[in-house]
Amino acid sequence: MNNLNRDHLKELTSWIFDKTQGRTRIGESRNLAQLEKIVDSDSALKAFRDGQSLKDAYLLTEGPAEVFRQSIDEAYRYLQTAWDHMRLVDEFSNADTERLQEIAALRRNIALFINAKQQDLDADL
Repeated sequence: MNNLNRDHLKELTSWIFDKTQGRTRIGESRNLAQLEKIVDSDSALKAFRDGQSLKDAYLLTEGPAEVFRQSIDEAYRYLQTAWDHMRLVDEFSNADTERLQEIAALRRNIALFINAKQQDLDADL
């Protein structure tokens, strides 16, 4: 018990028990496994301490490639949901169109970056 870090214990109990907007930082007890990985990663722990959600901080535990792939998969799922529900929307705004144009530009930039990186790798072979 002499090795107990009281500051860390206080921080942990606040994440588990203190509620903000009706929720704790951890949410359900099953999320403790995610918290364990976050605590083992300096960058993920810093992000969580700085206010990022458990989900977002957890992404940082997997390394850049895994964060990239999970983010792309999640973006696809959200866009698929938008596609599935758009016929139920009565009216679209200019902001909707602008956001979709921003998404398309971002997608192009990501694809160009990946293609350029692949070409660099192929050139090195």
